[in-house]
Amino acid sequence: MPATKRVKKQARIPQVVGVITSSAELRIAQRLRRPPDLFELRLDWLLHEKDLERSIRRLRAPVIITARHSAEGGRYRLSDSTRRELLLRFMPLAQYVDIELRSVPALRVVLEKARRFGVSTIISLHDVDTTPTLGSLRAKASRVARLRPAVFKVATRTDTVAQLSRLM
Repeated sequence: MPATKRVKKQARIPQVVGVITSSAELRIAQRLRRPPDLFELRLDWLLHEKDLERSIRRLRAPVIITARHSAEGGRYRLSDSTRRELLLRFMPLAQYVDIELRSVPALRVVLEKARRFGVSTIISLHDVDTTPTLGSLRAKASRVARLRPAVFKVATRTDTVAQLSRLM
C-alpha cells in the first residue's frame, strides 16, 4: 500500500487592503490610528508625488507596490520600461510587488529581483467588465502556478450568482 501524506489546510485569514492613488489618500493613510492590514500603492497614479519614499516610510502597515498596465486600469499609459523602473525603485520599501499576468514577460526582471530581495510576489488579473470563463480562469491559474507567486489575485466584475460561483 503506498504511503499517503496528509496535507493540513492553512486557515486563510481575510486581510483588508487600503488602496492609495492620490496625495490626499496618502496623507490620510499616514494619519490612520488603525490602518488596514496592507496598503497598496498605485505607483502609476502617484508618479508625480513629491517625497514619495519618505511618505511610504511613514505608513504604519506593510506595502504592496504596483504600476498597472493601462489595459488593466493603469494611469498615464506608462511604458513597460517606466513601470519596471518605478517598481524596482520602490521595491526596497515593499513587502509585496503586484504584477499583472499580461505584464510578466516585460517585467520578469522585477519578479526575479523581488525573489532575490525577499519581497513576496502577487500575480494579478483584472477584468472589470465581466467574469472570465471557467476555461480562461483555469488556463490563467495554470500559467500563474508555474510562476509560483505568493498570491494569485483576480479582480473581476460579478453580476450574477453563476459568475460568483465560477470564481469560487
